[in-house]
Amino acid sequence: MNVVFDMDRLLCLLKDFHLVTKLRVGVYDCGYREVLAWPVQHSGFCKIIRSREKWLECCKKSDMEAFERAGKTGDVYIYQCHAGLTEAVAPVRSRDETIGYLMFGQMRNKDGTAKQWKELLSVFASMDVDAGYL
Repeated sequence: MNVVFDMDRLLCLLKDFHLVTKLRVGVYDCGYREVLAWPVQHSGFCKIIRSREKWLECCKKSDMEAFERAGKTGDVYIYQCHAGLTEAVAPVRSRDETIGYLMFGQMRNKDGTAKQWKELLSVFASMDVDAGYL
């Protein structure tokens, strides 16, 4: 299905969503290509991870699996990415057909902050990245 977006109105909606939630939100087409996101840039954490080809491929794989799962179930899929952050993918549907996706993230698990930070530090250490300034 060929979907046409009103990019100005969509951007206003994404900015408002971000203002309320402080989460990055992206709109994706059926081919899992980003149409628009706000903020445009990924978080500092994700920028660091995505700066290394090996880890960028892990991000892409994690996202792809999430899109596919949400598409198959037709429901929101909440998951932990390979780096330990929580993300969500929601299919956008029209007449029982998936016409795109919304992706929200990245979030830390508030209940397990100390444990999660330890896991994230281990991810950075495996990348030879000094996370002391984060």
